[in-house]
Amino acid sequence: MAEVDHIFEKRSRGLSHPADRRSRIETENVRMQEEFSAVCASTVRPAMESFLERLRANGGGGLVEERLWCSGSWGGAAHQALMSLSGELIGRPRGDQHPYLQLDLDVTQQQVNLAEGHMWKGHGNSGPVGSWITSEITGTMVTESLLDVLRRAAS
Repeated sequence: MAEVDHIFEKRSRGLSHPADRRSRIETENVRMQEEFSAVCASTVRPAMESFLERLRANGGGGLVEERLWCSGSWGGAAHQALMSLSGELIGRPRGDQHPYLQLDLDVTQQQVNLAEGHMWKGHGNSGPVGSWITSEITGTMVTESLLDVLRRAAS
């Protein structure tokens, strides 16, 4: 009769593994979202805002957008800086009309994907340009990426 107990105990452990795994994945997704939010608040947004202030001082403009969304059991987040080379943005900012740098959290790949566009009045290119690890993001990285976008948009 002890074998019956053993069989059911083994079966019970086998059934609980998917639930345990799902719980660990959800916990890790939440941790990554919190880490990304913290890095955006302390590093990304201040670097973007500082860059845009300098742009404004030179006759340009722009704004920082933060987007959160929910997809299934997890959410995502993005930070985007949109720029104007001549004054403040007029109307709804669009990536196909304005230079931008966007950072998107990808919890599946455990990275932050970068996309940029150096579109200016409909001319230029846009798309993915690389990825970063959240814990390694610095203000200098953000500023240098914004400068790269601005250089291409201005040429």
